[in-house]
Amino acid sequence: MSSRNLLLVGCATAACGLTPSAAGATGWVRARSAHFEVLSDAGETPARQAAERLERLRQVLVGLLPPRLAAERPITLLLLADGHLFALLVPAGRRHQDVAGFFRGGSDRDYAVVRLAEGQDPALATAEHEYAHLVQNGSLPAQPVWVAEGLAELLSGGAFGDGVAELGAARPEYALRLQQGPLLPIESLLEVRYDSDEYLADPGGSLYAQSWGVVRWVVHRRGLAGLRRVLEALAGGAEPVAAFEAEIAPLGEVRPDEVPAGPLLRVPLEGEDPPVSTETPSVADVEHDLGDLLLRESRWDDALRHLGAALDADPGHVPSRVARAKILVARKDWPAARAELRRALEIEPGAPAALLCRARLRLTEARDQGAPLDAVDEAGVVSDLEAAAAGDPRLYEAALLLAELQPRPYRQRIALLAPVFDRQPDEPDVARALADLYVKSLDVDAARRVLLRAREAARSSAYRFLFGRLLDRIGDFAGGTVEVEGRLVHLGCRPDGSLRFSIAVPPEMLRLEAPSRRSFLARSPDGEEPLLVCGSQELPLRARYAPEPGRPDVDGTLVWLEVEAPPR
Repeated sequence: MSSRNLLLVGCATAACGLTPSAAGATGWVRARSAHFEVLSDAGETPARQAAERLERLRQVLVGLLPPRLAAERPITLLLLADGHLFALLVPAGRRHQDVAGFFRGGSDRDYAVVRLAEGQDPALATAEHEYAHLVQNGSLPAQPVWVAEGLAELLSGGAFGDGVAELGAARPEYALRLQQGPLLPIESLLEVRYDSDEYLADPGGSLYAQSWGVVRWVVHRRGLAGLRRVLEALAGGAEPVAAFEAEIAPLGEVRPDEVPAGPLLRVPLEGEDPPVSTETPSVADVEHDLGDLLLRESRWDDALRHLGAALDADPGHVPSRVARAKILVARKDWPAARAELRRALEIEPGAPAALLCRARLRLTEARDQGAPLDAVDEAGVVSDLEAAAAGDPRLYEAALLLAELQPRPYRQRIALLAPVFDRQPDEPDVARALADLYVKSLDVDAARRVLLRAREAARSSAYRFLFGRLLDRIGDFAGGTVEVEGRLVHLGCRPDGSLRFSIAVPPEMLRLEAPSRRSFLARSPDGEEPLLVCGSQELPLRARYAPEPGRPDVDGTLVWLEVEAPPR
């Protein structure tokens, strides 16, 4: 998900004269609908219209792009008329590009931030573009740049009225850019990555225009189903050009200028206009959201000014205390962080975000001092993390830490992280943890799918390289091992701790060895480690082993096994 290069910001943060109390000015409005919260300094009408349009768009997109998982969390849209404030919030590292809006995910909720310029329609189209990215992430099996940006453009800025949503109509400004050029060769466009210079430096938005044109041509020619077939091939590891030509057409036939000007998608709208309520937000809520966004960019001093303003307005504002504690943990100010969290939990006992931050504090402090947690302290940290995850499943950092400290039961940990990865496949820590859990749960194919998608979504060449190496390891593992189903009929336990498994795989008897009980993974279907006993038995199982053809008395070395039920 990335910024659209449409509106000029024209103000460096240092020169804007933004004061820490800017968010405390009058005029802020919060509009709430069933799935969105819009916070705006531009008055009630733009905020209400944004919430209504986003709800309508959600209704349409859920039908066009059904989510793989049912999990969904609210989105906060900051719709800003104050260009100075918008400039302050724009993430660093944009190569001085001016942006119309951006998305920022986090451990508890997602933000979209959009600049409201002279008219509101372009700004709402930008908000719809950012939301379309989220929907696409949760539905499509893969998203190369040309699909991610082109489809988000096609699905945003549509017309809603007379019981019908119309999406994908021609856009004169993009048609002009396609005529004027310069354009990438189509084969190069298909191979652009999120860390490519063509994407990171796109003056004038030519790549967006070209991606929009190609996606529009594909949808006109093959429909969304045809586009999905290309993405399924890419998710399986196919090369971009080969997948496109196999599922759509030869590259030489791609002619975006031949697509009719009218909307490509017409979707009936059901029901009445979505209900939207409006209110005046508290100063603390507004200042917290601004501080939270800056915190996610590691701009701690700016964040602390806004969080301080929030607590000046409302000393009992728990989210701001927790956010301030996060910064104090990052700065290794352990006593001050503990004091903030103690106060937060006094105000709101059991607050999930505070419990998560307390667990992170105890882990970070122990590691900084080179003293690992003892069993009692680790149990306390795990208890805090499990309570945080149960109290607010949006806090995916709790799931990450649980996967690290106590990965079992695997299915529960996977269930917490899989929806997060669906929303944010470009979050490297989530991708690595989820792939690792799949490997530990003996689902190598699922781990491979996660890593493939993470590699394509990587925002830096370093992460792309890392996920490529992990994929190579999985490929080596899958290519060098064999999986079988059979019955364990005897387990031999030797004095040196090594094991000998005799597994009936009709019509043969498979003989596998393991140097020790810890040299292989073992589990039962519930994810727990089975109690393996020595001697004769009849135990259905699956096993994967590394063949050893040079040893006449052994068929291979056991890598993992899964038994149907633990022996009693």
